[in-house]
Amino acid sequence: MPSTGNDTVLDALSAINGLSQVSSAQIWIARPAPGGFGCEQILPVDYAAIAKGGATATNYQIMPGDRLFIAEDNLVAFNSYLGKLTAPVERMLGIASLGTSFIRSSETLGRAYNQNRNF
Repeated sequence: MPSTGNDTVLDALSAINGLSQVSSAQIWIARPAPGGFGCEQILPVDYAAIAKGGATATNYQIMPGDRLFIAEDNLVAFNSYLGKLTAPVERMLGIASLGTSFIRSSETLGRAYNQNRNF
């Protein structure tokens, strides 16, 4: 999002409707070195202190060229990855189970029909 130089970390987070379910509270700003020379500066953000405690020490002002990073929650990311791996297998087992269930119910109905026909 474009920065006017007056926005803070909390302003930026509210502009994107807060943290998502897959976001962790690990947040930092990567600020480019002046003139593009040297290493960028990493500014860690204490989200809990800003959001719950009202502390302003790490609610940095976002400058033009800054990038705000929000890490993903490792457990949620692993769960998503695992779900992507197992989804095809689960789908095939579900189809096989549905087919087996259909055949068994058809056989049961067929036997019941034959028994009633013999009386």
